[in-house]
Amino acid sequence: MEDERERGKSRVVQRRFRARHVGISTAILLAPACLLFGLFVVYPILASIRLSLYQWDGVGESIFIGLANYRELAADPTFRTALANNLRWLGCYLIAPAAGLGLAILLQRAAFGMSAVRSLFFMPFVVSQVVVGLVFGWFFNTRFGLLNRLLAAVGLGPVAPLDSETWSLYPMIVAGITFIVGAIFLKETHGHKIWEEVKA
Repeated sequence: MEDERERGKSRVVQRRFRARHVGISTAILLAPACLLFGLFVVYPILASIRLSLYQWDGVGESIFIGLANYRELAADPTFRTALANNLRWLGCYLIAPAAGLGLAILLQRAAFGMSAVRSLFFMPFVVSQVVVGLVFGWFFNTRFGLLNRLLAAVGLGPVAPLDSETWSLYPMIVAGITFIVGAIFLKETHGHKIWEEVKA
């Protein structure tokens, strides 16, 4: 009986030692990443917030002015335009996960030529973002872009989205979303039969 108690105590001690050892090992492994994250991400953010409460020309003495910089910024029409554009960009980017999943479900079906179509959607993910930007720039180009040729083929007039103050944002969003959709499309289609899972 005493031998069983001793063995039980030994096992408890070993489990505590392993748990403590795992905790120490985890802390040691996470410490460099946490240190770098705090130094290069958290600290600059906090320093920028603190600096925004001062009036400073970068050379002379800084003067504390509270929220005056924020009030001036809110009254600036350029800032409001930039904020609206960022909100539009964010709203459109929220479509990317649903679009990637939808494409994965649609293109998982067995049909003639589906492999080629899947390759077209996956292509932006494996090439450089610079190349993607160039391709979309050519596609939307007013003079020789494919978009205006397609519109002309169906009897519509040319458009110039890259030259418009109203619409120039959206071709850039499409180019950026394409990369994210390709990444989600790859993740959802790699080794999974999504259509069967959805039907189940």
